[in-house]
Amino acid sequence: MNSIGIEIKSDSVIMAYLKTSLRGVTLRDHAVYSLEKDKTSKEKLGVVRALFTDFIEEHRIPSATVFIGIPSESVMFRDIEFPLAVKENLRSTLKYEMEKYIPLSQEDICFDYQILSENKEKNRLKLLLVVVKKSVLAPYLDISAVLKGGVCSIEPRSTALVNCLAYTAGKQNLGSDKDILGILKTEADGDKYFPGLSKIGIPSRELFPAFGLGLRGLKKTLLEINLVPEELRKKTGQTGRYMMIALLTLTFLSGIVWGGSHILKQRLTVKELDAEMNRLKSEIINIDRMQENAKTLEERLDYLTKLRNERVPVPDILKELTQIIPEKAWIRDFTFSKKGIEIDGYADAASELIPVLESSPFFNDVVFLSTITKEQDGKEHFRIGMKIEGMKTEDNE
Repeated sequence: MNSIGIEIKSDSVIMAYLKTSLRGVTLRDHAVYSLEKDKTSKEKLGVVRALFTDFIEEHRIPSATVFIGIPSESVMFRDIEFPLAVKENLRSTLKYEMEKYIPLSQEDICFDYQILSENKEKNRLKLLLVVVKKSVLAPYLDISAVLKGGVCSIEPRSTALVNCLAYTAGKQNLGSDKDILGILKTEADGDKYFPGLSKIGIPSRELFPAFGLGLRGLKKTLLEINLVPEELRKKTGQTGRYMMIALLTLTFLSGIVWGGSHILKQRLTVKELDAEMNRLKSEIINIDRMQENAKTLEERLDYLTKLRNERVPVPDILKELTQIIPEKAWIRDFTFSKKGIEIDGYADAASELIPVLESSPFFNDVVFLSTITKEQDGKEHFRIGMKIEGMKTEDNE
């Protein structure tokens, strides 16, 4: 089972790739990307989408459930007590009573809640209410709509932080409801929790929220807040969990059957099974890669056929690129796709390439497809996409 937690800040994006097995949850890979604060929400949406695509391609993640974390300062937290009798109709009760606790119209907000504790003697229950304005949530819903496979939930980074800390400490050691609310409001991540998290492979506190987000796809967490409106929610896939249960059941039954056999025979059998599983796993990975490669080749063939039918002067385009690209810049990869042309390369000043390419009569809609990164030799690595002037592409068909 795979899961990806994505914490989106105003100036950065943090991604954590988690995987589970019989040994538990592990942090397989992670990345921290910078964002330009002055970019519009639409521009950031495109950047986050490109970064997510690069992340899953770089780490060869075939499929994963995705969870997004947003800044805690953009949401409101309230701890509320209700009579125990309203437990079965809490959401309806909250909708009816919402304006008592939140100074906003119900039509302007999205909310979720979690029961923190129940006191049957006093006939009371305490719950956590989390509220966000729809206008604040809208850009994150737009991002979730364009990510591959969609997003299972959106929650504040502080609830993800609580889940991360509780993973090793446990609720009984994390403290009372008061301590949990304290972490939510202050986001204090305490030194006492760090050693346990270091043992499971989390190298820095910066990754705590993203790790806590990813946990949602792999196991039941202490807090399960989801600010996505109910009608838009995507359920977490259960196939992996069912397969895990089936494997555990088969392992248990196999242990009973083999109980009376000789120890050496057991070890030999287990080794044979492990070898077969590894072989099948390798074959499945190869098949997946072959399918992806075949799909890519089909797309390129379709596009090249379209170029031929529309009589686009491909040699002239290559000649134009050769002539207008500055001497201190070079292209290492040149790709046709359904959306036009992509070039990947290095330059002393990558930002200067955009006006040069836009000045050509061959190209339009020239944009960076990913953030510019600086190499050790001082060169700037760039990925630029553009459309061919007068050529119909997937976006404008």
